[in-house]
Amino acid sequence: TIQMLTDTKNPSEEAPVLTWRRNVKVSVEKEKQLQHTKALDLLFHEAYHNYINGLYPCKDKDTITFATILFCLQHQDAVRVKPALSHLNQSQLKELIPAAVIRHKDTSHWVNKISKEYPSVKDISQQQLKSQFLTACQRLTVYGSAFFMGTIMSTLRKSPTPCYVGVNDIGIHIISLHTKQMVQSLEYREITWKHIAEKTVLEVLVKVIRPRSGNPRDSTARGIIEIRTRQAGLIDHLMQR
Repeated sequence: TIQMLTDTKNPSEEAPVLTWRRNVKVSVEKEKQLQHTKALDLLFHEAYHNYINGLYPCKDKDTITFATILFCLQHQDAVRVKPALSHLNQSQLKELIPAAVIRHKDTSHWVNKISKEYPSVKDISQQQLKSQFLTACQRLTVYGSAFFMGTIMSTLRKSPTPCYVGVNDIGIHIISLHTKQMVQSLEYREITWKHIAEKTVLEVLVKVIRPRSGNPRDSTARGIIEIRTRQAGLIDHLMQR
């Protein structure tokens, strides 16, 4: 079991680290009932961490919303906001937009989009801004996932794809390690799976054929996805709960 959680040859030599994480099996609807300020702050920081590291793939319009809220949180007490906004550079944008997303457009594109949306949020309190950020994250299918690293093989792919595997109460979500784009997002009702312990493999059988509409979530074809990861047993455990 310990080998599922670390790559260190001698785990006893590792310094223990306690990390707070959201319960992946708690539904978004139940989370929305939460009103405790400190708990909401913790959820916000976890959501920001996942978003900025590219684990919440989303549309450009959502990225602009996230970036504008984050900029406002950073500069709410600043006297001269417009100069700070107009002079945003690549380094500063990386605190607002995932690095994998920034490179697809010029810096001026992101600055112009954030500038247009900024007036709609500039007078909102910090706590309300954090709530708005969380609400936008909660609309994403992948929200609330626990993430693991692995490699996938499928009947549709010729070569292994390094990936992140997200697991939440909705299903399993596979994100490319390099591009941070959603490879496949599958609900539990669409799949069956089994853990092959001796191979550290989770084998996922896709039961549903979706129409091809250009949306990554809709490009699923019937087939078998093989996920190779040390955490296959842990992922299987979470999926069964």
